[in-house]
Amino acid sequence: MPSEELKLKPCPFCKEKSRLKLTCKSSFIGFNGLDWRVERHTWTARCNVCHARGPAVGGKVVDCRLMSDGRETLPSWATTDEELKEKATALWNRRAKDAE
Repeated sequence: MPSEELKLKPCPFCKEKSRLKLTCKSSFIGFNGLDWRVERHTWTARCNVCHARGPAVGGKVVDCRLMSDGRETLPSWATTDEELKEKATALWNRRAKDAE
């Protein structure tokens, strides 16, 4: 379930708090058998002061399509931008002393 707001911890290198953001790069992969557009999205957190970046998190993203009964569904191989943003935020917020 997506969080209400993704909160990034301050940069571990320069301690900046206000100029952090999540960025996305995308590339077109093709169409699946149902003519759904498939793209590869890669999300990462970055500091716009010292240009530090967190680990990249990527996956195949498709538009949600409505099934005949009105439910939204994704193929098992697909993900959403919200899931990728949550993972990128969690990786940025992870610190070495958290592992102790």
